[in-house]
Parts: sequence; structure tokens; C-alpha cells
Amino acid sequence: MLLAHAMVDCLGGMWPVFKKMAGLDLRWAGLISTVAATTTMAMQPMFGIWADSGGKRRHYILLGLLLTSTGMLLGPIGMHQESFGVVGAYVIMFALLFTTRLGQAMFHPPAAGLPGDAIAHKRSLLVSLFIGVGMMGFASSQTIFSYVYTNYAGNTHWILAIAFPLMIWVWYWCKPLEQKAVKQSNGVHFREALTVLRQHLLPLYGLLVFAAGQNMAMYFLLPELLESKGYPQWFVNGGGFAFAVGGSVLLMVPAGYLADRLGRKLLLVVTLLIAIVLYYTMILIPTLPLPSFAILLLFTGGLMGTVNPMGVALGQEILPGKASLASGILMGLAWSLGSQTLWISGAIADYTSPATALLILGVLNFGGLALCMFIRKPVSSSNA
Repeated sequence: MLLAHAMVDCLGGMWPVFKKMAGLDLRWAGLISTVAATTTMAMQPMFGIWADSGGKRRHYILLGLLLTSTGMLLGPIGMHQESFGVVGAYVIMFALLFTTRLGQAMFHPPAAGLPGDAIAHKRSLLVSLFIGVGMMGFASSQTIFSYVYTNYAGNTHWILAIAFPLMIWVWYWCKPLEQKAVKQSNGVHFREALTVLRQHLLPLYGLLVFAAGQNMAMYFLLPELLESKGYPQWFVNGGGFAFAVGGSVLLMVPAGYLADRLGRKLLLVVTLLIAIVLYYTMILIPTLPLPSFAILLLFTGGLMGTVNPMGVALGQEILPGKASLASGILMGLAWSLGSQTLWISGAIADYTSPATALLILGVLNFGGLALCMFIRKPVSSSNA
């Protein structure tokens, strides 16, 4: 399961660097990404419901992995845009990105629900481990894609020659425990899911919307921001992204452990406070030597990235026995609404600069900090 998650996030994380290398207009690239993310991620709660109630976790996990791989077909389209015309090229790129995002939306709720259902008193640690391994794949996505795109004439579909054998291995070994006991009588309907969101998860959902929007905007404009600061191309085309996401990998599991021991709400507040300081430092400070900036980016991305697994783990505790549904709401619906920052940040950056766009959108961190005060402590919990 950990390998499958790493593959899904690796195969699906190419868009920010692809849009730069292919020379796409920031407004259109942001709009394409927003529409694809909004529509597919909004379906995650339904995938979570079906996985919880229908005994189909394995089906969604494997099909999601397969659909996500279509993103590797973007390279040839970007390299030969003139062959399809401007409109045709953008339509094809949207279709491929939509399919990729649909695969990710299908995969994540049932897959994330597995560690959430495993050991209740170590939920934050296990969810952080699951997301952290996925982040390792995510961190490598842009470097791998940009390397193949640059050195092999845009033939990024060659990456699938390595991915498909690994998919076959995952297909053979991935046999998650299905929740057969709730297959017939205890399925949660979508209307009930919305009721649960309104009554139990709304402040937490709002926090994760802001966190998702902030992260998406930062990752989307990071190549342009790094280029404007004069850093080398290897750092611009995936290296800096790897440091930002790598920080999440390093900090997620320790943060999950501390959240289980000290309390998730307290750790969320402390994490956001430090992340706000580092985020604005990263944007406003004059160009630093590369090693210093890489370390700053590592901790900024790491702290911002830990908010999601802690929030998901808290939501799973609020909805015991419905881990996939909680994951679908707090990952899918939150990312769906948060993805509006993609086209907003692209439009602002197109008229001003990437740094200005990120400075403006930094207000989302303050909104998330305020919402922490309204998150309800689970009745059954003693440490959340």
C-alpha cells in the first residue's frame, strides 16, 4: 500500500513544472488545474462512502493507480503543441490532467482509510506515515518528469515502462481488509455525509481548505518564484519542490507521534504559527545562498505539509468506523475547494509577480489559525 501511494503521488505531481517547461499561460494553466481538481476531488467523499460500505477498497485503489498514470502522456503533447493547435492542445492536456486527478481522487479515500482503521491510539502516527511515504513519491515527481522531458525530447510516457511492472506487483499483493460488516445496513449516504460535515467537521474542514489552498498555490508558483530569485535550473525544475515536499516527509511522522502524545489541536496551532513566519521569510527575504534557501524551503514546506495528516487523523477520530469517509471529506472536499487558489494565484502572478501572488494568498494561513479555536474535541478522545 505504501508503494502504491508513492506511485500515485509521483505520477500525479508533474503539472506545476510541466506548465513551466511547456511555456503554458499561467492563467490558463491555473484554470485547467482548478477545474480538474475541483470536479474530481469533490468526488472523494463518494469514493470513501462506496469503499466503506461496498467492500470495494481494492478495486478503487488499483483503478485509481492505473488512471493516475495517464499524466505521463502530457510530455509529448507539451513538446508538440503546434501539431494540435492552441485549443486542441489545451483540450488534450485538460483531458489527461482530469483523468490523472480522477485516479488520485479514487485512490486516496480507501487507501488513507486503512491506516486510520488500524490502531486507534496510533492513528496520527500511521496516517502521517502513509501520507509521508506518498510525499516521498510526490517530492520526486517533478525531478523525474523534468529530467525525462528535457533529456528525452518530451517522451515522458517512457516512465510508464518502469511504472507498469510495479503496478502489476501492487495488483498482486494489495489485498486490504474489506469492511464487509457494513456492506448492506450501515452505508453512509451523501446527504448524511454533508450533515456530518456541518455538525462535526466544519471548522476542521475550513482549516484544511485553507491549508490545501495555501500549499497548492505555493507548489503551483514555486518554479516561477525560484526562477525569479535566480536559482539554477535543476533547483527550479524540481529540485526546490523536492526540498519543500521533502520537509513534509521528514516532519510528518514525528509530528504525528507528537500529536498522539501531546494533542492534535495544540500541535496544529504551534505548527501554523511557525509556518507563517517561515513562509513570509521565504518570499520576502533577498536571494540567499542556495544551501541556506534550500534549508529554509525544507522547513517551510515541512511545517505547512504536516497540517493535513494531523487534521485527517483528527477527523477520523471524530468519525470512528468511517475513516474512508472522513478522509474523503477532509482530503477530497477540502482540496476541491482549496484548489481555487490555483487559478487565482496564476491570474495574480500573470498581472504582478509570483512573489506578490504568494504574499497575498498567505492570508489563508491566518484564517486556518483562527479556525483552530473552533475545532471540537472528540468526545471519545483524551488527547486530541
